[in-house]
Amino acid sequence: MLVGYARVSDKSQNLDRQLKRLKDEGCDKIYKDKYTAKTIKRPGYTKMKAFLRQGDVLVVDSIDRISRDYKELKKEWFYYYDQGIDIKVLDMPILDTTKYKEMDSMGRLVNDIILNFLSWVAQNEREKTLERQRQGIALAKANGVYKGRPFKYHAGAQGKDLSIYNSIVDELKERVPVTHIAENWDVSRKTVYRIKSEIQKELNQMHIDDYLN
Repeated sequence: MLVGYARVSDKSQNLDRQLKRLKDEGCDKIYKDKYTAKTIKRPGYTKMKAFLRQGDVLVVDSIDRISRDYKELKKEWFYYYDQGIDIKVLDMPILDTTKYKEMDSMGRLVNDIILNFLSWVAQNEREKTLERQRQGIALAKANGVYKGRPFKYHAGAQGKDLSIYNSIVDELKERVPVTHIAENWDVSRKTVYRIKSEIQKELNQMHIDDYLN
């Protein structure tokens, strides 16, 4: 059975291209995630891993859909290999374990050499990207133009994010404990404390304005 797996790192990104490639490849079932590659513990990936059986073929668009971490990627790859589950990487035809079935231990050696090199390249590129990001942030801070990543829940948000923000504000006004609010709306306590601080600043400013007027 051909089982596809598609992943992007952020909810704002689109899976359509990957899904089309997997369907065109003939995948009978496709699992997907909009989740960072920093962790292998992703909802879709976990379900897919539990579903796969000996004789199945895991199909991915590119090797970093599984993981960008060198050690983790190698561990996952040989987990599947040892379970009798083949892997096919569409943008890297050489990474197709179905081609090496008749080669036995030599096939494993070929896979090991290729995967070691490619996973090293993937991680090295990721580290370079992160370093460029750090340098860019440091330069922006030095020039006084760095604003950081925008918050998800704020007064100017839209749709569901705005609804959750307003609900958090209401519960803060009702003096619901921060821990309970975080659990109620599946957000971090840091987020709740940040919103609480913003509200307090607004109230303080209102008092100052009233005094000046």
